[in-house]
Amino acid sequence: MNDLDPVIVSLARTPFGRLRGGLSSMVAADLGAHVIRAALERAGIPGEQVDQVILGTV
Repeated sequence: MNDLDPVIVSLARTPFGRLRGGLSSMVAADLGAHVIRAALERAGIPGEQVDQVILGTV
């Protein structure tokens, strides 16, 4: 392994919501920020060590 190899360190997800439910007023970027913070906390690494984050929706 070298410094250029991609590594999955942690993951997190948002809760399921309903149409016009409790999450409907949240901006997607705010939801993403919560997910990133949770993944970093689970991994136990500071955000300064992260070079790239890939988010997706299903």
